[in-house]
Amino acid sequence: DNLAPASPTGVNVGVAAGTVRLGWQLSTAKDFDYFAVYKGTTPNFDPHASSPLATTTDTSYSDQAVQSGVTYYYYVTAFDFSGNESPLSAKVEILVSGVNEFGGIPTEYALGQNYPNPFNPWTQIGYQVPKQSHVTITVYNMLGEQIVTLVDRDLQAGYYNATWDGLDSKGRLAGSGIYLYRMKAGSFTTVKKMIYMK
Repeated sequence: DNLAPASPTGVNVGVAAGTVRLGWQLSTAKDFDYFAVYKGTTPNFDPHASSPLATTTDTSYSDQAVQSGVTYYYYVTAFDFSGNESPLSAKVEILVSGVNEFGGIPTEYALGQNYPNPFNPWTQIGYQVPKQSHVTITVYNMLGEQIVTLVDRDLQAGYYNATWDGLDSKGRLAGSGIYLYRMKAGSFTTVKKMIYMK
């Protein structure tokens, strides 16, 4: 076929020990070839104005070319074997600042309040991991029904951000309303609320 792959989902970003770490979900496209990572230092940067920062078949990438005090913005796309490129993923951003974020590691698990909140069309969720852990962050509606899993991967100690673009696990736009998001890592579990307004 000549159809482009779907946009990568579950894109999350974190920083620890001077390295920005990006992660995302596997592509479900049968003719998937590789992912491309784009990076900018302004919110409205054009990812296609230059070559990708990197290409990879993995679901993660570590960017060591970062400086303290700078905010970085990233997109991820998927390519198939015919060279078709997916639409851009949700944009993620990370501010590399402070001794703790740049050179240290957290001392405890924590899940931050999403920002912006209420949100439309996307929101970011900050969280921290004090040691290597398998982390899941899942969004539920107020009936307790699972909407989408934003993070489901092994992570090194560090500070991270996950982005939700209002889509469910099947790529459909969720309805306006109050949602719950739950973080689980080892024996740590916590839940917070967020509001999606179309």
